[in-house]
Amino acid sequence: MEDDVKDAKTFGLKTLPFYRFAANQAWCTAVALAADLLAHLRLLTLDHHEQLRKATPGRIRQALLHVPARLVRRARKRLLRLPDDHPHTGDLILAWTRVRQLSHSLSPP
Repeated sequence: MEDDVKDAKTFGLKTLPFYRFAANQAWCTAVALAADLLAHLRLLTLDHHEQLRKATPGRIRQALLHVPARLVRRARKRLLRLPDDHPHTGDLILAWTRVRQLSHSLSPP
């Protein structure tokens, strides 16, 4: 539970940026939504990796979003070329594959 509170503070619950109650209430709702999305990301896509399953938002951002990549076009498709030697390339590919599988299983036939 303490880790969840730390994550919520990372997302912006540390300070309320507005003077009005309704705006701060919307801010808290956005923070709760971000924390919920992080929990589902960990549960559904990162459960294979011991360290990323319990990682902080900053660690996940560093590991999965700071992978050097190139966006290329080929045969009217956009491809994302990832380096083979980066330590988290496989984790990023596996997480993306699981997200795609989940989105295809939720779409109507």
